[in-house]
Amino acid sequence: MEGETWLRKVVEDEGLNPAWSGLPGTAWKDGWLDNQAARALHNERASAWLERFKAAKRQQNQTQVISLPPTPKGWIPELQLEQGKFKAYRFVGETENAEWIPDAGSGRIDAMMERYFSEGQAAHLEAEKASEG
Repeated sequence: MEGETWLRKVVEDEGLNPAWSGLPGTAWKDGWLDNQAARALHNERASAWLERFKAAKRQQNQTQVISLPPTPKGWIPELQLEQGKFKAYRFVGETENAEWIPDAGSGRIDAMMERYFSEGQAAHLEAEKASEG
């Protein structure tokens, strides 16, 4: 059911003929005629959408590194994403050769983010105390 709902949305957004897109129970819609020009238009639109879909899929499969702003101690947290999911993290500057620490669903990235933000919050509070004193 979810797949059909998704396909119906794609067909509507891309201006495709529902019947030619394999949707069950659909008749000719929105003035589509069964002729060579209509089929060529449908196929052109479908091909363009498919190319955009494939490009988005290829981009998602690439490994990406996200660098966060430096911590007060000057360490730069980096997150490694693969196929859109967290893969590993590290703190650049904390050691000479910062190795990637794999996550593999262990929750380590959550711990790293908590450490990053708590350190930042602690530094902010210390700075406030210093300015008040």
